[in-house]
Amino acid sequence: MAGMNQPRGPGRTDRGTQKRRRGIWGWPVRVVRVALLTYLGLVGVLFGCQSCLIYFPKRAVRATPAQAGLAYEEVNFSADDGVKLHGWFVPAPKARGTVLICHGNGGNISHRLDTIAVLRGLGLDVFIFDYRGYGRSQGRPTEQGTYRDAEAAWDYLVKTRGADPARIVILGRSLGGAVAAYLARERTPAALIVESSFTSIPDIGAEKIPIFPIRLLSRFDYDTRGYVRELKCPLLVIHSPDDRLIPLHHGQRIFEAAHKPKQFVEISGTHNEGFLTSGRVYSEAVDRFLTKHLPATAAPGPTDVPAAVAPPRDYKVVHVFVPLCDNRHQGIAAVPAALGNGQDPKGNLYWGAMYGVKTFFARSGHWTAVSAARPADEAILARCVFRSRHGGVYVVADAYDGARMTAALTDFFSAAAGEKRVQVNASVDGRTVRLRAGGDADMVCFVGHNGLMDVRMEQFPRRSGRRGPASAVVLACKSDAYFARPLRQAGAEPLITTSGLMAPEAYTLDAIVRSWAAGRSPAETHLAAAGAYAKYQRCSPAAARRLFVAGGRGAQSSSP
Repeated sequence: MAGMNQPRGPGRTDRGTQKRRRGIWGWPVRVVRVALLTYLGLVGVLFGCQSCLIYFPKRAVRATPAQAGLAYEEVNFSADDGVKLHGWFVPAPKARGTVLICHGNGGNISHRLDTIAVLRGLGLDVFIFDYRGYGRSQGRPTEQGTYRDAEAAWDYLVKTRGADPARIVILGRSLGGAVAAYLARERTPAALIVESSFTSIPDIGAEKIPIFPIRLLSRFDYDTRGYVRELKCPLLVIHSPDDRLIPLHHGQRIFEAAHKPKQFVEISGTHNEGFLTSGRVYSEAVDRFLTKHLPATAAPGPTDVPAAVAPPRDYKVVHVFVPLCDNRHQGIAAVPAALGNGQDPKGNLYWGAMYGVKTFFARSGHWTAVSAARPADEAILARCVFRSRHGGVYVVADAYDGARMTAALTDFFSAAAGEKRVQVNASVDGRTVRLRAGGDADMVCFVGHNGLMDVRMEQFPRRSGRRGPASAVVLACKSDAYFARPLRQAGAEPLITTSGLMAPEAYTLDAIVRSWAAGRSPAETHLAAAGAYAKYQRCSPAAARRLFVAGGRGAQSSSP
């Protein structure tokens, strides 16, 4: 038929072929177009919403220093642009200076009670404030606003409270490190401490999200490294290699940028909890720095026993009751035979093992063993006495036969009630010292298995008005629920108890005794216990803080 099967002339293309070709090249173009638009959209979000990515304030004040056992003052003051600000002033006895804290970008001052307690324990009055938009401070946070707020906090200390600038230390953590560095450049304090901070917002932003031109987009500087270049005061930089939020090299670069005098201290732990995880490494480093750069005073260091808290007699005594770990006679999860032989103190888990009371204290650099005779009481298999190397504190520890739990409990509660008075003759520097222990001790401690889970005490003693230990510590599983109430009945206030299962090992006892002996508050002693436990057990500081109870709640029954 005419017109059918005619060959196509040159240049003519089948329409289907054209569509197929457009389809082959069209979808990559569309993908690129969508990706480009998405990228540009994200760039726009990053540019327009930077404040939301930098500041994470919380308005609700969830706790106060009073709930941590610390006296404090509410402080209301104003920035120079009229924004009303709020803070806390927490005094320390015989303070050697004042620390002004610039906190990080999240929460508010009520999330920094641990920091307050640690710094106050170093002999510093503490002034901590909230930036605008945080906690009870008015306004919305901005970079310049945070600088204004820090300057207002400084002016409050110097002009309103009359603080000597030569005794003010500024401490900034994380974003607060940049604020603190700015303030130190502008006001010249006695010293600056920058902890876990970044070199600048553009620097850290470019590292975190390298696919975007952060250095071009950033509307914030917070140039910590630039500010420390112009410092005229000593600088301490603290950072942890475990910090995954702000890597260690930021702290190192901040340190390198500053002029001398300066110091760098490497701690351990995460971004927010390194100062707690590191415990004494942190506090002793800060203490040495303060001692070097603050005018000399008689303020206490982290391990001194200050004269201000010395009792009428010239020493304090802590009496420790240790029922030996016993696989056969105690309701415990079985441990290796050598550790769980309740009739052999030498290798027992709670006495002669590495973290047992006798071995740990004997190997500690803070205690010196002194000789003392074993008591005649057949329930007590061994006794050791230790003297603090700083003087003034003795620890008397008795190892009870693991099968004699009732005897250990009876003696402990009797001593707490001031009834079972014991005189221990110890040989110290060639002379005999008569230590008043038992019911005459200043503090009694129980370390080991929670015997009240196995033994029902018919009754607990009550203090009859005579003098007795003021405080008691129980390092045993779930001890708060079992011991707090009968201890109060006995007249001894629970200083530290526990809320859950735990390892009753001597590093925790050591931290508690030394904190207590230095006159620190229950809240500070709680932190010391949790810090030691987290370090040795390799658990999170938050979990350790939850485990220990300061002051005792005793909400549950005091016997099974």
